[in-house]
Amino acid sequence: MEKWVKNIIPGVVRSFLTPFFTVMVVFVISLIVIGPIANWVSTLVGQFFLVVQGFSPLLFGALLAVAWQLLVIFGLHWGIVPIMFILLAEQGYESIGPAMVSSTFGVLGVVIALLIKSKAKKVRDIALPGAISLVFGVSEPTIYGLMLPMKRSFLYALIGNAVGGAYIGAMSVVGYRTGGLGVFSIFNTINPSGSLDMNFWNVIIGFALCTVVGFVLQMIFPVPSIDGNGNEGQTENNKSNEQGLASKEELQESAKEDIIASPMQGQLVPMSEVNDEVFSSEALGKGVAIKPEIGEVRAPANGIISTLFPTGHAVGMTTDEGTEILIHIGLDTVELEGKYYEISAEQGQQVKAGDLLIKFDKDGVESENYDTITPIVITNSADFQTIDVTEETQVTPGDYLLTAVK
Repeated sequence: MEKWVKNIIPGVVRSFLTPFFTVMVVFVISLIVIGPIANWVSTLVGQFFLVVQGFSPLLFGALLAVAWQLLVIFGLHWGIVPIMFILLAEQGYESIGPAMVSSTFGVLGVVIALLIKSKAKKVRDIALPGAISLVFGVSEPTIYGLMLPMKRSFLYALIGNAVGGAYIGAMSVVGYRTGGLGVFSIFNTINPSGSLDMNFWNVIIGFALCTVVGFVLQMIFPVPSIDGNGNEGQTENNKSNEQGLASKEELQESAKEDIIASPMQGQLVPMSEVNDEVFSSEALGKGVAIKPEIGEVRAPANGIISTLFPTGHAVGMTTDEGTEILIHIGLDTVELEGKYYEISAEQGQQVKAGDLLIKFDKDGVESENYDTITPIVITNSADFQTIDVTEETQVTPGDYLLTAVK
């Protein structure tokens, strides 16, 4: 839906109107189609686990501990949670919670092993806070950040969950109340009388089994690469072998970067400091602003003039690499209705980097109490992974300004 909407929205307003209309349409589809289907499937999931529990508590514990993290990814775990509350209300205890919570501890064991073995900074940056979250029962950051990209590590975690969950199911561990997740869920298994019976100790043993098995498996086997290309060691060797080779793939990669030059002379100002909420919040896209010293705007790259306001206060262009740039000369200067602005280009015109686009009387604009600060915005920022900005504080036309990386 986003791709279709993006094609019919003008480039200047695409960055904030595309998500708006996409959400409006998908919201309705979600309520009418996706919601009812997901509700029906999650109900079936809940009934399935009830049947398995009646057949074999050991199998029930293993399956639930393995499936829980997978169900969470698709939101289907909500078919099981209501059953847990109903059992607790009717019986005073339930057997779903302990096996369910054990699913985070297999992941925890793998993450601890990754912190020890992995040499990749990205992996360690995610694993450390992820491990802390897992202790408290929150697994989503680690699942999406590490386990799904590193599929074999996820498999080790699920095997650990299966072992610990099977033990919890076989020992008929139950929860007597609801409360915290992770380590705090252990207190849910304390007998209402307050005594620490085997129910309490068995859940600790089950959680420990999940953690230890996941940890040992990841310590034994190689650490997968987080980008999915083999193991970490193999990936590093491949990078070393490919250094200095101008391969076809490297040339294609370099073509994904679009370097934008400064269109004017002046002092750089972070977009967050522009005294206009639309620009400072980056609602139109990411970029940077320039406090001009000379009243000239030149083409920052080769491309075509896609938007040219008759008042001359703003110009938009699309580079040959597909980057859409908006140059807005001053704040609220549309109110001048073209006074102090002289246009030197035409809409639809093909221009080269450095071509004069607009001249303006800087002193004249400022004499009318208008700020001449000029935001340079990549209006299709959503199409790029990152927008890098120069670290220089002073620029002239042609100096490096931005890099848009796909």
